[in-house]
Amino acid sequence: MQYQCDGSLLNTDFPFIYLHKKDTPSPSDIIPSHLHDCLEINRIISGSAQIFTGGKVITVFKGDILLFGSHQLHSWSVSPGGTEWKVFMFDKNLVCPDTASIVDYNYLHPFIALGAAKEGKLNADWDITKETTHLLESIDKHYEKQREGWELEIKAYLLLFLSRLYSHFVRKKETDLSFIKNNFSRLYPVQKYIKEHLNEPLTLEDAAEMAGMQRNYFSHFFKKTTGINFSEYIIRLRLFHAIHLIENTNRTISDILFECGFNNESYFYRVFKKMIGKSPAFFRDVKP
Repeated sequence: MQYQCDGSLLNTDFPFIYLHKKDTPSPSDIIPSHLHDCLEINRIISGSAQIFTGGKVITVFKGDILLFGSHQLHSWSVSPGGTEWKVFMFDKNLVCPDTASIVDYNYLHPFIALGAAKEGKLNADWDITKETTHLLESIDKHYEKQREGWELEIKAYLLLFLSRLYSHFVRKKETDLSFIKNNFSRLYPVQKYIKEHLNEPLTLEDAAEMAGMQRNYFSHFFKKTTGINFSEYIIRLRLFHAIHLIENTNRTISDILFECGFNNESYFYRVFKKMIGKSPAFFRDVKP
């Protein structure tokens, strides 16, 4: 799955990737749902697409800007004529390291705010989109040329882009700023633990305790942050780990599903088909 982005695909010295993509309609019409560790900014260059995320269907057109947060499940269907986008993906530590101050967490605010907004995107004709598009264009140019100091230039433009969006959303009061400042960082230890213990049972109560929250509050917080509920999040991670093993090992699917935390084979096949849209065997068949 070439659109996956995790720590193994990012340069540890400068965890940033730029892609210029031209997607054509797929045989199944909809690109399978996926998620990744990194943050993602999309700018639509031509065509249109329907984005499916957080229970919403968002139609994007030329000039629109779309953001995806870490571990935010999403899929899309491109227009009949194809869709061209520029994609910027980076690790959160590039803009907000683990040792960051509370001020630095404001750089993450746009990803939560845009996910919570009704539109779910920055429309091309909005003032904030017009004010910030040139910043993404500058990132594009510096990445392509990669002259001396290009990493510093990209980081500077990226921080400026996010700070402009932060100011925009604070003015619009789309989300509760104190909620993000005080609680956003709590989810990362939970996500890290889940990823490292995918084959082990983990209840909502366990995760809430790990995050230092009450069960009901954590459930609300988790869904607001990721766009999906806790149980679906774990299932998705297990499925994508299963896909990785199917594509990259010769182990039987039966062995893989148990390693990924599924205790019932029929349930695994049923939920795999429902959430991914294809059977597990499909990913073994397309393995190079």
